[in-house]
Amino acid sequence: MNIDLTPLANLGLQILVPIVLAVGGLAIGRVARWLHLSNESQLRDALQLAATNGAAFAMSQVGAIGAAGGLSVVVKSKVIAAGACYVLAHVPDAAKKLGASQAVIERLVEAKLAQLLLGNAQAAPGASLASPTQAGS
Repeated sequence: MNIDLTPLANLGLQILVPIVLAVGGLAIGRVARWLHLSNESQLRDALQLAATNGAAFAMSQVGAIGAAGGLSVVVKSKVIAAGACYVLAHVPDAAKKLGASQAVIERLVEAKLAQLLLGNAQAAPGASLASPTQAGS
């Protein structure tokens, strides 16, 4: 007398496979948290982009004075504060998860502001250098 246990084995596999996968997923999640693996680079990139956008937004609020590089200390601090508020309003979760304080975000916006000002200051010489090259062509 032979008893075919194939249907019982198939049923057991159908029950055990999802359980094993669920436990494995939980274990991988715990190991990732234990090793501090996350999407930290994506959060940093989002914070950097928001800081650049915040500095640009703050510069647009200042107008031509800021674009010319003539920021006074009072205006510069207002621009930095406005840029930091922009960052905190647009990526609050990223700032919180990265542990970025108001002061850190202000320093980041200040660095981005300097890049924007240098970019504007370097745009004019770059254009003047392109003219003789084009004239010689």
